[in-house]
Amino acid sequence: MQLGKDMTGMTALRQAIRHHLKSQVAVARAVGVTPQAVSDVLRRNKRVPAEWCLAIETATQGAITRQALRPDLYPAEVPAEKPVEKPVDKKEKP
Repeated sequence: MQLGKDMTGMTALRQAIRHHLKSQVAVARAVGVTPQAVSDVLRRNKRVPAEWCLAIETATQGAITRQALRPDLYPAEVPAEKPVEKPVDKKEKP
């Protein structure tokens, strides 16, 4: 499943539950918290805790990325620009 660029952390967490891990209990087990903690984050519309991001990414086999869960902590990786090479002066010295 390809995630849109406008996906927020909460939307990404809901996608992890609905399409990958199938339940809040499974998310709780994956991140090592109680199901109530997952429910609390969802109900109160809190940010996904930073400690959960890598575990959710691993549990979903990379389908839900840490960047989707917390773009403030894990900005999208921008490919480095290729350095511009200076032209070489091929004139021989006398």
